[in-house]
Amino acid sequence: MPVTIELILILRPFKLRSERCWKLGLILSELITNSARHAFGNRGGTIEVTLRTSGLLVECCVKDNGSAQSPHGIGQGLKIVAALAKELGGTISHEFGLEGATSTLTFPIEAKSRLVDVVASKPGQK
Repeated sequence: MPVTIELILILRPFKLRSERCWKLGLILSELITNSARHAFGNRGGTIEVTLRTSGLLVECCVKDNGSAQSPHGIGQGLKIVAALAKELGGTISHEFGLEGATSTLTFPIEAKSRLVDVVASKPGQK
């Protein structure tokens, strides 16, 4: 029987260069995948993604309400996430607690060349 996971996205629109945008996308994909695969076992849960800016910085949090078990070792996915965070000039941290796990990525916007709008829309909207 499939497990149901609720995915919540909280963001405010901002502009980000295209080469930074795809790196952020890869990081988010890996963090969401990790939560979906490892946090819930045979039960459902919630993954919340928050994306916001503060001055010249972007802060991205991926939080789940799963088992919050600390990994025994860092897998290839988290090594790639750390490398991409470094390429963005940022940092990533992971916290595990009684109410789940939280990964927080912080990096500078660096709005120099071509910008891409990061916006939220409902499925089926353009």
